[in-house]
Amino acid sequence: MKKEIIYVAGPITALTKAQERENVIEAIKIGIEILKLGHYPFIPHLNWFLIPFMESAGLRMGWQDFMDWDEPFREFCDSLYFIRPSRGADKELERTIGEGKRIYYSLEEIVPYTED
Repeated sequence: MKKEIIYVAGPITALTKAQERENVIEAIKIGIEILKLGHYPFIPHLNWFLIPFMESAGLRMGWQDFMDWDEPFREFCDSLYFIRPSRGADKELERTIGEGKRIYYSLEEIVPYTED
């Protein structure tokens, strides 16, 4: 088995900034566990931290802008880890299934990488 690049899909936007932050932290924690299994996570949630810097530079991006930004990275990844439903994660899941890529719904499903 080769090391996989695993796209982490899950909710970001929420009713409050505190809930959004919790969603981002959850994705980061999952990404760390994927790293510990020997694979490479791609965590689009990290872009959330860029929003204040982008806004201070006069760049306003909406939900669809972030979806469009993340799409080439999702396409590049070998598989997708689905945290739970959301408007964006559901679209990413649907596209990834359509491409025939592996989908993970729990960390236990991911085979640890070993150099055999």
